[in-house]
Amino acid sequence: VNEEAKKLINGGDYDQSVIGSADHETRQLVGAELLSAIVGRSATRRDNARAAFIKHGYFDDATRDLRIADSPNERAAAARRLSFVQDREATPHLIGALGDPSPDVRRAAIEALMDLRDPAASGPLNSLMQTENDRKVPRSLIKHAIEACATAAPGEVPSDAVPSHAPEAIADPASHPIETEREVIEL
Repeated sequence: VNEEAKKLINGGDYDQSVIGSADHETRQLVGAELLSAIVGRSATRRDNARAAFIKHGYFDDATRDLRIADSPNERAAAARRLSFVQDREATPHLIGALGDPSPDVRRAAIEALMDLRDPAASGPLNSLMQTENDRKVPRSLIKHAIEACATAAPGEVPSDAVPSHAPEAIADPASHPIETEREVIEL
């Protein structure tokens, strides 16, 4: 598994039956290798790992775990995995997790949304600000997440998440300023 993951991450030919295996333990090992590369320093390795994470269903695994895993720790870990991948397709799933009964899961979802900086999360985060009362989920964290989402343009993605093959218009959101409405709640 390690060898095949290294080949994939380094951009070489790899055994897709290993990386895309249905075996739970194999998927855990491969997923850990992919996430390690995704948070690494090499942009090429990050891009290869991110693409494989999505192509081989690890993104779908994380969204499923976020919704239905029995343990709050597993659901929170799924939110963190989605954060590392930096794909705004995760936003609706993370917004759904804002209603999780576990404060640890809600906190992980807030942190992931803050990292994604998706303006679509501003409204749900504002709503959570009004209702959240667990001290494990501080209002200051929610406020920081709202600010992060409000300052990102709708098409903008964090700079380290822009694939190297992205067109310039996407890679440089400042070249096309976009007006956004901000929903702000006074504390």
